Amino acid sequence: MPGSLTIARTAADILRISRYARLRIVVKSGVNPADCSSAERCILAYLYDLYTSCSHLKNKFGEIFSEFCSKVKNSIYCNIDPSDSNMLWDPVFMMDTISNPSANNNHSMVGKILNDSPANRYSFVCNVLMEVCVDHGDPERVNDIGILCAELTAYCRSLSAEWLGILKALCCSSNNGNCGFNDLLCNVDVSDLSFHDSLATFVAILIARQCLLLEDLVRCVAIPSLLNAACSEQDSEPGARLTCRILLHLFKTPQRNPVPQDGVKSDKSSVGIRSSCDRHLLAASQNSIVVGAVFAVLKAVFMLGDAELRGSGLSHPAGLDDISDGRNVSIETASLDVYAKYVLKTICQQEWVGERCLKSLSEDSSALQDPVLVNIQAQRLLQLICYPHRQLDSDDGDNPQRQRIKRILQNMDQWTMRQSSLELQLMIKQSTNNELYSLLENIAKATIEVFQKSAEMNSSNPSGNGAAVQGGSASNSNNTTSKIKPIL
Repeated sequence: MPGSLTIARTAADILRISRYARLRIVVKSGVNPADCSSAERCILAYLYDLYTSCSHLKNKFGEIFSEFCSKVKNSIYCNIDPSDSNMLWDPVFMMDTISNPSANNNHSMVGKILNDSPANRYSFVCNVLMEVCVDHGDPERVNDIGILCAELTAYCRSLSAEWLGILKALCCSSNNGNCGFNDLLCNVDVSDLSFHDSLATFVAILIARQCLLLEDLVRCVAIPSLLNAACSEQDSEPGARLTCRILLHLFKTPQRNPVPQDGVKSDKSSVGIRSSCDRHLLAASQNSIVVGAVFAVLKAVFMLGDAELRGSGLSHPAGLDDISDGRNVSIETASLDVYAKYVLKTICQQEWVGERCLKSLSEDSSALQDPVLVNIQAQRLLQLICYPHRQLDSDDGDNPQRQRIKRILQNMDQWTMRQSSLELQLMIKQSTNNELYSLLENIAKATIEVFQKSAEMNSSNPSGNGAAVQGGSASNSNNTTSKIKPIL
């Protein structure tokens, strides 16, 4: 196995070098990262990722790319703070271009016009979002508008702060106009669910084409919006629901129509990223996001789903299981806490999310030791990360902690060794010195009970397949073949 891993890593390095050698012609041609096309920005971002992830490239191409690398970092990978503009809005500014986004090819000249005037940038982003949120009937047109805005942002980097600011204004619309862009908020009803998918697709294209960093959107838009709602801030539900929809698009593995209207059958084509290259670029953005931002999203959505949202608006007596099983319950009419649970479960079911989180927790389990989560909440979130396709177990009984430990041990097999270890480690790290003795005693007694039950099963069914502890009971052993294996 070590030899195979070495060969694989060597092959990967060779592939990186060959790609880098072909693509570095872009650097030699003198492309300016702050004034180039969207495609060139994506190539520069790819070169930067290759260069920073391979030490051999740094040694071989350091003289060529080291100085240029800092320019790419400062232009593409710098943190951006959202704008809070409130300027004189021109409702007709560039509407001809926005109405026919695929017709304009002189992006450099238009980018210069936008770069020279903050008022023009303000009117442009307001008009674009009006078009996406109000006249959003054609999915192809939403994609074309997204590509147009990506091209103009490549030539006018100042637009990035405007996009981030206007998204914050929509998702944190309960902030009484403190986020700016009041002209848009006066004309767009955030509680109108019909445009959420269109806006999410538009945002996904901007992130895929390096106009925004995914972690910037999480830090400046998603977390404030979700925490406002989790703290039961008045009128915060529409913005939080929009935020959840955007996160669902951004964290799901990209496909042609990533998030169809749940529970709604329609002949109209669902909104989604149409271009294959944009879907691949979005997947690359997911791969490069810092894992801390992923945990921040999971914790914030978990808190929203776990909160008691009094007066949260729409409500439905059904729970998450009704929605997950495809019963006659629509996400669109579910209460916000149920919707947040659905979003959290769907995000955790994405393979890349599970791989990143489990790898990070195996190296450092402190990510879930957060004061915003009580111990049982952190344990439930870890269980959802480890087993996203299972229903969360209830730990009823006289000793819930021991029942929880028994469940961990009963589910342990060669596929779940890492997950079971992480669950036990989290419980140990959460315990104070006074609680540690009781925890260790429960672990010892639960271990004895599980092995005694396994021995009884073996003696009562010597020819059966109940010898292992994996199923935990004879009834569970019948279901192991249909059980979905957790992410390794």
